[in-house]
This record gives sequence, structure tokens and C-alpha cells, in this order.
Amino acid sequence: MIYLILFAALILRLTSLNQSFWLDEAAQATISQLPLKQINFSVDFQPPFYYLFTHFWQQIGNQSENFLRFPSVFFGVLTIFFFYRFAKRILNHNAALVASFLLATSSYHIYFSQEYRMYSLLTLLILISWYLLWEIEAPRTKSPRILQDQKLKSREAKISIILFIWELLVLVKS
Repeated sequence: MIYLILFAALILRLTSLNQSFWLDEAAQATISQLPLKQINFSVDFQPPFYYLFTHFWQQIGNQSENFLRFPSVFFGVLTIFFFYRFAKRILNHNAALVASFLLATSSYHIYFSQEYRMYSLLTLLILISWYLLWEIEAPRTKSPRILQDQKLKSREAKISIILFIWELLVLVKS
């Protein structure tokens, strides 16, 4: 069933991918075309890794808007898959399917999965970091892990605050 949701998510993200670039997307494409030594990472508030990624992505193939936006679509669909895995780990299979379906059909997630910006990659990386953190910190049990014990909740709250602050620092870099 998750593969059907992922396929539907891919179709929803590919349907209106051919719209023209917005100004910030055009700036992303222009800056990413520059040689790496000439890219001034302080010009934009986006994290530098995405400029490096898009620089090499533009070297691979054509410069069409569809081609340049495809990694964002891929990251958006991959986010749904990891969201499913995370929700299944925390809750259960059925809840994970419903949550994944809601994310797959979310108009905001679809829109930002079509932008030639770092939004879908950032969402994916944050979700993967949360998933890995949960795998490291949560105890191994068969029951749903939400609200298991007070000590675990307290530790997760502290880690959540630290990661939230870190994520804010990454978003407002330079």
C-alpha cells in the first residue's frame, strides 16, 4: 500500500512541474551555474550544500526547468517514504499509512517538492535525522513508543529543544 501512496505522490508532484521559474528559483539556477570558486554563499540565505548539489546537478544534463526541479520531486517522495517508516516505528502500520497519505496529498508539500530550492531536501534531512535519533534513543519494544515512560519523554524533550535550535541555526545561517 505504501508503494501505491508513493506512486500517487510522484504523479501529483510531476503533473504541474512545467511551470516557469520563480525569481528565487532563477537566481538559484544562475548562481549554481557559476564555477565553484565564484559562488558567494553569503548572497543567499540557503545552506551552502544545496548550491554545491545543484551545481553538480546542472553539470549532468540539460538546463530545462523540469530537469532542474526533478531532485526536489525525488526528495519530496523520499520524505514520504521516511515519514511512513518513522510513523510506523512510533505508532503502527495503519496510522503510518494514513499519515503518509496525508503528507503525499498535502498541497504545501506538493508545492515545495516542485520548487528548485532546498526545501524538500531540508525536510528530508530533518526527517531522517529525527528517525535516526529515535532509533538511537528509543527503547526496543513491540508496543507503540509514544508516551511510554516519563524518563524517556523528558530526555526526548531536551533533545528536541536542542535539535530545534540547531535547525533554526541552519535555516538562518549567515
